[in-house]
Amino acid sequence: MPRQYKTRMTIAVIYAIVLIISSSGLATEESSTDTFTILFDDGTVLTGDIKEMNSNWVMIYAADGRIFRRGFDEIESISRGNVLQYNQTEKNRKALGIENHRFAIGIVSSDFNYEEPSLMEEKGALYGICARYSYRNNMDGMFQANFQVDFGEIAYDGVLWGGTPFKTDTDDYMIEFQAIGGMDCAIFNTHILTPFFGFGCRYWNDMIDGKTIMVDGEKLKVKGYEREIAYWYLPLGIQTISPISQSVSVGLTLEYDLFLAGKVTSHLSDVDDAYNDIYNDQLFGKGFGFKGSVQIRIKPEHMIGFIIEPFVSYWEMEDSEMAVIFYDPTTGGALIGYEPENTTFHYGVRAMIEF
Repeated sequence: MPRQYKTRMTIAVIYAIVLIISSSGLATEESSTDTFTILFDDGTVLTGDIKEMNSNWVMIYAADGRIFRRGFDEIESISRGNVLQYNQTEKNRKALGIENHRFAIGIVSSDFNYEEPSLMEEKGALYGICARYSYRNNMDGMFQANFQVDFGEIAYDGVLWGGTPFKTDTDDYMIEFQAIGGMDCAIFNTHILTPFFGFGCRYWNDMIDGKTIMVDGEKLKVKGYEREIAYWYLPLGIQTISPISQSVSVGLTLEYDLFLAGKVTSHLSDVDDAYNDIYNDQLFGKGFGFKGSVQIRIKPEHMIGFIIEPFVSYWEMEDSEMAVIFYDPTTGGALIGYEPENTTFHYGVRAMIEF
């Protein structure tokens, strides 16, 4: 993909998400007046002037001239100003069974594919565990922390430095953490839309196994080595939650990952003591990622919830910076190494219980 196209796409995605967040903020600001908004325990929202209120009842003069009298013990909340959007969000949260604090933990099954075009490919099944904590406050704010560990043995298909084909296995594990925050916005009478942004990091440990192969009728012992790949990025996106029934809801997450920086560590001293372990930096903007998931949540009232979440993740990276593998002081010659452009495609399903 041309670098100019990637840059334009990155700017377009960021601009679109900023517009969503800005629009929701403007809507809240424009809605403020000198009236009061009262949310009742049956979900009713009334906006107007409070003419009388005591321990038994409250009397409201609505903007359209109607007068309402309700029991004081029916009041859920009272807010200054016309904050109908805020109260509608609270109502939608309640209808969807979304508590202020939620914690989920579960297992992951996935397929993983990493490719350096024309050079090598690693692919296979991974298994792991995941955890998620969500907090929603009374001002429509949302905070969420996501954690996932994947591990397994996958197949390596590539070439040696001399061009000889080489196939082996790799022992892998991957750790990813995200912290995101956003604002819940009520959509119609039952849906919630949440623009969000945050910070994420991803670490992949890739241990390429050594193996003895036949080359021109002779045995060649190929030593393996360890690779470590770390990414730091900013996730920007949207989440939605919609009801299917009283105890079942479905959610969608779409996310763009703005690449901040990365580092690839190749422990080439595992192959030969004369080689350096090299550290290749990956610079800001030299890559991007996308994530998406569909969350099916079953949560009967006052019971533990159950979540099924198919997901997909994609990364595309450009060539890294170069580093010296070997330097010969007698000749002044040096062997240089870098991490070639690559793509990572990871998809699977999470199964979690929620408290």
